[in-house]
Amino acid sequence: MAEAAQALGVSQRTVRRWAQIGKLPIRRDCRPHVVDIAGQTPDTSDAVAGQVGDLEAEIARLREHVQELVQERDYLRMLAGSLAQGQQRMLEARPRRQWRWPWQRRGE
Repeated sequence: MAEAAQALGVSQRTVRRWAQIGKLPIRRDCRPHVVDIAGQTPDTSDAVAGQVGDLEAEIARLREHVQELVQERDYLRMLAGSLAQGQQRMLEARPRRQWRWPWQRRGE
């Protein structure tokens, strides 16, 4: 039962239930009982090959997306650097305002 469950990818309880309802043929004349799982296990080689192909295509798409994000990040860093330099120049070029008392400002 344990080996059949592992081969089918289900629990032992499921194998027992399938044997009771006749979904899996079982030989009860020997101990331990023998479960015939021939024809029950899917041919995984084609399914796995298809999944591998799909995953490789997904990886390639994600790599392209990462490259786009890296380029965008670099552009934004460059833009932020140039903005910071521009702000620094604006701060340096701005004339400093002299502080005055409120009664001195009326005549301006």
